[in-house]
Amino acid sequence: MNDSAHNIKVTVLLPFYNAAEFLREAIDSILSQTFSDFELLIINDGSTDSSAQIIASFADKRIRVLNNERNIGIIATLNRGIEEARGEYIARMDADDISFPERLSKQVQALDSDPHISVISCFVDFINVDGRVTGVWNTDRTTVSEKEIRTMMMRTNCIAHPGVMMRREIALKFLYNSQQKGTEDWDLWMRMLASGFKIAKYKTSVFFFDPVLNYINGNEPYTTDTDIPITLEARDRLDKLIL
Repeated sequence: MNDSAHNIKVTVLLPFYNAAEFLREAIDSILSQTFSDFELLIINDGSTDSSAQIIASFADKRIRVLNNERNIGIIATLNRGIEEARGEYIARMDADDISFPERLSKQVQALDSDPHISVISCFVDFINVDGRVTGVWNTDRTTVSEKEIRTMMMRTNCIAHPGVMMRREIALKFLYNSQQKGTEDWDLWMRMLASGFKIAKYKTSVFFFDPVLNYINGNEPYTTDTDIPITLEARDRLDKLIL
């Protein structure tokens, strides 16, 4: 485990709660990245299963573990992770998803090559609990350009949260809104876009995504886009930018 602070390019932020069934595969997919200048910041949100033992079985020095004293939910845990991150960039990861080996490399290259990009996303492939590819997210594939992303965000989320990499300084500026349970990512993208920050998307699948199981055992179950408590101020400002 890595406890020494030094210059790191990427913090991979992986919060979890009772994720023993899939956690090992998720961690393996990060440790197998072709890009190596990262820390894997794992935050245990009060798990009661064998997740801690699984993490302890890894000896990789790039792993850093934080433990919440109690289950505080994904929003507070994510904000803690952003504040604790040592990397210039923060890559999101969930405990039941799998990143392709070149994911970090491609996303770092995108952010390094364009300082105007605040968040870089990617195409995702859906998988089921057996790890079998079940399809793609159509909204994800049809919103690629900056204009398409801005326009679609007014209607629904089009960015796969655990597949993004963002600049830490921007993430610190906004953080996740504790009032947006279940749509905290969509709200974050809306507020960033409404403030003039750019979200881009890499036109290749570099991520396997389980759209249902994320944090489902915690105190904030998965929420669909039919629940829309998005900040109205951010939506109004974004609407004016689009027009």
